[in-house]
Amino acid sequence: MDSHQVLQKAVEKVGAITDDGEVDQSEARKIRTQWQRLKRYGEAFVCACERGMFAET
Repeated sequence: MDSHQVLQKAVEKVGAITDDGEVDQSEARKIRTQWQRLKRYGEAFVCACERGMFAET
């Protein structure tokens, strides 16, 4: 899964959580969970880039 797919999946999950246009406390917790997961994926991706894992050889 590339970085664009990870981001798109996160956006879709948040959209599914807030399908009525309002955010209650339960939905806010779910959004926070998704945000934390997205940050972990992002950090892992950046670390991999820094190690040259996506460099052309």
